[in-house]
Amino acid sequence: MVSGSAVPNEAAGALSARLGGADGGLGELTTVDFCSLLDGKAIKDLARHQNVEFGSLDYCVLFAEADGEDIQVSVELTNPPPNLHNLDLERRDWLPDPLRVGPHDDVEGGCEAAIFFKDGKGVLSFGARTLPDDEGEPAVDQDDLCDIADALRKAAAAVIVEGRVKHTEYAANSLGRVDPCTLLTGQQINTAMPTTFKPQVGNPTKHRCTWGVHEELELAAEISDWPLDEEFYAPETIAGRPSFVYTSKEGGFAYCEVVTANIEDAPNTRETLSVYVSDKIDKPDPCIAARKLAAVVWPQLPAAP
Repeated sequence: MVSGSAVPNEAAGALSARLGGADGGLGELTTVDFCSLLDGKAIKDLARHQNVEFGSLDYCVLFAEADGEDIQVSVELTNPPPNLHNLDLERRDWLPDPLRVGPHDDVEGGCEAAIFFKDGKGVLSFGARTLPDDEGEPAVDQDDLCDIADALRKAAAAVIVEGRVKHTEYAANSLGRVDPCTLLTGQQINTAMPTTFKPQVGNPTKHRCTWGVHEELELAAEISDWPLDEEFYAPETIAGRPSFVYTSKEGGFAYCEVVTANIEDAPNTRETLSVYVSDKIDKPDPCIAARKLAAVVWPQLPAAP
């Protein structure tokens, strides 16, 4: 029997079995509407909810205000950390067995709190972030941000337990039906890039895929604001498909994104598929590899609208 619950043993046992994995707790992972797991009302005593949200294929962001500062609160399903077995996972009286919570993760500009599933195949992470102040610290107190992440996590647990997670029905030509890990072979990657990578790592939602110890290569299907700002994204055609290229350099590394658009998701947004490549600044321009890989990937996507 779950502590503090009046659920009969049989029902509690069935619930425990369902919650053993992310796919049981959330349902079909490729179609989860993550905004249904982000309850702005849960933080009404901690932040001023602005009621503006942005949902992508594998995460949702809600915009709010705390202590007079703009913050972003979010939820996403991620792969478990490499040190999962070393984490001090705990029970909570509001969290049915076998779900667990982990310690707060103080990330740059904020705090994250997570729900861990027993099968170890997915972690539901809740974050509260703000821009840093002049000293590089979060403009909102770290403890306050952690309280916000905790409140979001607790509210989402109720949605999961009560089976209220919503799902998206993708159109036949949606990128939501495309698993990026199936779009490139190891040979194609090794031909385009000067480094041999370990096998790819897919996200539990199957909307993004990474290669490399430091994720030097990533394919990601996302929802993006559209049109892109051509001050930063240079338009060009790759494999006959309208594309945009963005480059940047920071901290001794060079980054490149090559992106193409698919169908409209909502006004001023489109589904997009991006090829992200990064490397040390003294290595060949990462856009060379990104363009080569985009030329392989684009013909496999639904026809451009």
